[in-house]
Parts: sequence; C-alpha cells; structure tokens
Amino acid sequence: MLGWLRHEPSLPALSALASSDSDADVRRAAIGALGFAHDDSVLPPLLGALRDAHWQVREEAAVTLGKLRLRAARAGLEAALDDEYWQVTLQAARALGRLGERASAAPVASLLAFPLSNVRKEAALALGELAEARDTAILAVLEAALGDGDPEVRKSARIAIAQIRERVSAA
Repeated sequence: MLGWLRHEPSLPALSALASSDSDADVRRAAIGALGFAHDDSVLPPLLGALRDAHWQVREEAAVTLGKLRLRAARAGLEAALDDEYWQVTLQAARALGRLGERASAAPVASLLAFPLSNVRKEAALALGELAEARDTAILAVLEAALGDGDPEVRKSARIAIAQIRERVSAA
C-alpha cells in the first residue's frame, strides 16, 4: 500500500523490510514498493535482493531496478543474467534494456543462445534498446536470430534491428 501511495517517508522502512525481513513474501512486496523512489537511496537493498535465497525476490528486484532505471545497478543486473531461474534472467535482461547502457549489449546478446525462447525473445528486444548501428557483432547476432525456430524470437529480432536502424536515421 505504501508503494501505491508513493509515501516518500516510508522508503527507509521499506528498505529495511526488503533487506532483512524473515518472510520472502514481505521482502518481495517491499522491493516492489520501492519502485516509486526518485533517487538511488534504494539501490543497496535492491542490489542485495538480486542475491536473495528466493528466486521470486530476485525476480522482483530485477523488475524494480528496471522501473527505476538506476545505471548503478548495471553490474548487479548483468550478474543476474546467470541466475539459475530463467524468470530472473528474463527480468534482468528486460531491466538492462531499460537502462540503455550500451556496455550491457554483449552480455545480453549471449542470451540469444538460451534454451528457453521467452528469454531469447526478451534478449532480442533488450538489444534493440541497447545496441547501436556500429555494434556490428550485435547486429550480426540479431540477424542470426532471424532464423530462430520460434516465431516470437524472430519477430523480436526484427523489431530490435528496426529500432537500431531507426536511431541511425533519426540522428
């Protein structure tokens, strides 16, 4: 409720719950509620949550970091690309796309070989937000994804390539 109300004075209490509550559901809810913050004061509990024992908490942390677009979260999100749960990997890729940090393009591109098509699809879309026309290796990987066995991955690769090319023509 505090997150929906955007109650700024509650940020320290929500951060404490996100970091140390014994119940994973409470930590997860507190992490989601931190998504209204307007500064990076919530970065430490969110980065800590990317290493939580419960995958649902890690997933929520990646989602929230994507909403906040905190550039300082890049390294933590890149590490989360290797999470044992695909749901966390997918959300970390999505969040990195939202950050728009070109340096994250290569780690995200490696997900185009992921066994699960949902992750490959999200990686392609994130690359559309991250890569530039001069990233020829990334464009080559996206072009290779045009031959993926899943039509949604192919569609996402086409969208990503179009986004990259649009940025070139707009510049």
